[in-house]
Amino acid sequence: MLWADRNAWLADEQRMIAVVRVSQHAEDTPHFEAVEYLFQVWDLIEGVSIGFNQREAGCIKIDDLAELCIAIGLDAQEIEAEPLAFTDRHGVFIGPWPVALEVAARVARPTRRPSWPR
Repeated sequence: MLWADRNAWLADEQRMIAVVRVSQHAEDTPHFEAVEYLFQVWDLIEGVSIGFNQREAGCIKIDDLAELCIAIGLDAQEIEAEPLAFTDRHGVFIGPWPVALEVAARVARPTRRPSWPR
C-alpha cells in the first residue's frame, strides 16, 4: 500500500471493524454453516463470499452488487441502505450478517415450480 492511500485504507478498516462487531456472533451457528455452503462450498453464485476468520467473521463480500441484485431479484438500494454496509476502495460491497442472510435466502429460493407429478 502506498502512503498516499493510507486514509482510504484506514477508512475501510474502520468500517470493516464495525461490520464485524455486529456480524461475528453468527460464526459457528447452523445458519452460518448453511450460508457458507451456499457461497463457498456449493458456489451457487459467483463473486460472493462470506467472512469466516476473526478479521471478517460473518461479513458478506460482493464483487458486483448491481449484477448480483439483477441475478437474484434484489433491490440494490435496499441492500445499500443497511447502515453499516459500504463499498470499499476496490469497489467490493461489504455488508453485515443480516445482508448475508437476505442474499443467501434469495440465492437458495427456488426459481421455478418442481417438475414432479402431483
